[in-house]
Amino acid sequence: MGFLTKFLFYFSHHLRQHPFRFLIGGSLFSFFSSSEPGEEEVYRRSWPGPIWDIGASLGKYTVVMAGANPNQKIFAFEPNLNSLYFLGYRTCKYSNVVIVPALLTVDARFAKTTYDPNFVNPPTGPQAIAFPLEDALRWFGVPAFIKLDIEGFEYEFLERCGPLLKNSALLVEWHPVYNGVPNPGATKYKPDFSHWKATQISPNHTLFEPLAPGAVKPVQC
Repeated sequence: MGFLTKFLFYFSHHLRQHPFRFLIGGSLFSFFSSSEPGEEEVYRRSWPGPIWDIGASLGKYTVVMAGANPNQKIFAFEPNLNSLYFLGYRTCKYSNVVIVPALLTVDARFAKTTYDPNFVNPPTGPQAIAFPLEDALRWFGVPAFIKLDIEGFEYEFLERCGPLLKNSALLVEWHPVYNGVPNPGATKYKPDFSHWKATQISPNHTLFEPLAPGAVKPVQC
């Protein structure tokens, strides 16, 4: 390997090392992604078991929950190939964070992912592994708390698989609009929330707390 080739090789590493890291640390992060009133207070609570961050993105709330729950595992589900880099950089100091670089789905084991940082755009590919919820429960255990932010799929997900999570608390971010148009899932899917006490945290966030916590029994969804 010649001098110029070596220089370009190692220089490329520097170019790729922590790009725009100022966006994912400190108060500047909130400038690009603000919290709704009451939302962050829920993420700072202590929970008695594992925590799932479904739709972890760059890890803004992953680290909040990890810091507030140092004795619990935080499973951060994120399929976006661009976001995963920043998620890894942001959470590397937290030994209780486990990154799951995959979609959490109803039944698919493979799904199209994307390298586009704008995750509301249509996926670019390639195909990547996906975890059906039932498999995730077997692999990672029953979560005590779930942050659910899955860009409009939350309606169908909860309608089809809600009973599997009836013993977990959830903070759900609703997406009535998707990519600038009304989200059809908001009217098509009607989840059964009879297992939870619902508290409206903000116009777009609802906290669901289980009425009868206990062990989750696998069911077909």
